[in-house]
Amino acid sequence: MAFWSTFFQALGFLLWSPSHYWAYYLAVVGSHKQGPYQLGPLNTLVCGDSGNDAELFGVPDVYGVMVSNAQEELVEWYAENAKDNAQIIHATERCAAGIVQAIGNFTLGPSVSPRDIRDSMLNMKILSLDHEVVMFYLFYERWMHGEIENSEQYIQNLKSIFHSTGNFVHPSGVDQPMQQIIETLPKVFGQKQGLDFWVWIDRVSFAEVSLGSWMVKFDKWELSGNELRGCLTKVLMNSKVDAPNEFTWMHIHQTWLDGSKGKDNTPWFV
Repeated sequence: MAFWSTFFQALGFLLWSPSHYWAYYLAVVGSHKQGPYQLGPLNTLVCGDSGNDAELFGVPDVYGVMVSNAQEELVEWYAENAKDNAQIIHATERCAAGIVQAIGNFTLGPSVSPRDIRDSMLNMKILSLDHEVVMFYLFYERWMHGEIENSEQYIQNLKSIFHSTGNFVHPSGVDQPMQQIIETLPKVFGQKQGLDFWVWIDRVSFAEVSLGSWMVKFDKWELSGNELRGCLTKVLMNSKVDAPNEFTWMHIHQTWLDGSKGKDNTPWFV
């Protein structure tokens, strides 16, 4: 689920649980409906799978989805209270797939998982800083699997993203030029082909540290067979002058997360 929470965040969605409900209700529905602006929730999707999620669907003007594997208590509530409400649906898909189905049903945004977008680097439209990070690591996973073409286009695309003088601090503490990542890329193509190898990121956050410069933080995880490793990753990005919605990676710094230390002798790409 960690990958999916990051995916939804990257598309500009916040996923609300009951623990967030009252803070959200007071801040948005309560206070913002007072005064001249009369603001309420805009393009908000609430999601549930158990009975204690029912209160979420009571927020005025929100869209709602119960996933297909919702517990009977919530299904009964839906039948009694929301079956005729066109803004609340009972999805035919399970778990996160049901949320994606609802996003498409209500036309709230892209309803395709990044994993279903084949050309994850060449034809992608970047929606945000965290979306760019998600798509980069999906590209890396597919490159290692050999699922995409070993094309010079990808190398050139990375050269346009990574700054020519940028540096990368490996979790072991070794400092190297980011261009070395690009030079190494062709050598590792398909190394994980046919193997259980997955890459995902979690806990993405970002902040503007100066005009046009952003610090993006996240946990990056790799599962290779039965070995799980993760590192805290910080990326300094600058907006491109000629394309403010595109970014240049200036610096990458990684440190091992708990449970991953002492693994510096095992290959770790980025």
